[in-house]
Amino acid sequence: MLSSKGKMRLGIIGSGKVGKALGKALVAHNHRVVFHDVVDKELRPLRKRGYRTSLDFRETLDTDAVFLCVPTERRPNGDCNLEILEQVVDKLTDANYSGVIIQTSTCPPLTAREISKNLGAPYVVCPSFYSMARLDYDALHPVRILIGTKDGSPNHTVSRIFGEFDGPIFYGDYETVELIKYADNVLSAVLISYWNELFLITKRLEKLGYHVDSDRIARAIDLSSPHLRSIYRFHGKAYGGSCLPKDTEAFRNWATKELGYLPLLVDAAHKVNLHMKKRYGENLKPYIYRS
Repeated sequence: MLSSKGKMRLGIIGSGKVGKALGKALVAHNHRVVFHDVVDKELRPLRKRGYRTSLDFRETLDTDAVFLCVPTERRPNGDCNLEILEQVVDKLTDANYSGVIIQTSTCPPLTAREISKNLGAPYVVCPSFYSMARLDYDALHPVRILIGTKDGSPNHTVSRIFGEFDGPIFYGDYETVELIKYADNVLSAVLISYWNELFLITKRLEKLGYHVDSDRIARAIDLSSPHLRSIYRFHGKAYGGSCLPKDTEAFRNWATKELGYLPLLVDAAHKVNLHMKKRYGENLKPYIYRS
């Protein structure tokens, strides 16, 4: 069911920050997009700017593909909560949806494999890599486009959707793509915790009468990647926000429970962050690092 003239009919299910940014980027590439959410306040600003929106889930069914941009928040024990994602997939299945279902929400490896087991529709993993400080820009100019399928082979529909975007496209199987997304977020968490360890050491030196500025130390170290260079700017407080805390803890819990291995460096980063949050609070300003 491909639309004429090469452009696609697409649905955004979950029109929060990521869903909005992704959908607007897709419209900018002349795709026909309907934004869906169960909360009208998420849709109102889009509607005022002329985007097509609907509170009715059925409006997303007459499409070539739907992007699942729904929350996967932390459970009380730190695990990733997949309930909303699973409910949406069940609704699509009950409606006999025949387009491509695209998982954009951040999920632990093996999620897509499990969810897609009994699906009739194609299921693809395509996570976002947007910074909270420049969502719309990153959606239009992605640093990378990951397309994960059951066996790692390209999906024709999703390839067409992103064909005119300027970001590099990487194909892989479900687990590889899901793990890349976690690896990117958790790397930011580990690096921030490293700089926070240096921050704590400088505080100890201050008590001994020496003034050592952790920010000057960080600036003096020439990190070659602009992405990595930006990380040190956020030390001095725990990393906060909607992605790094939940993804770091969920990744640690997933590896421990599913693989029987506690990732020691990730666990240490998490513990440093809890310590920093208790003593210095959270850094909640818009982040340069991607989520």
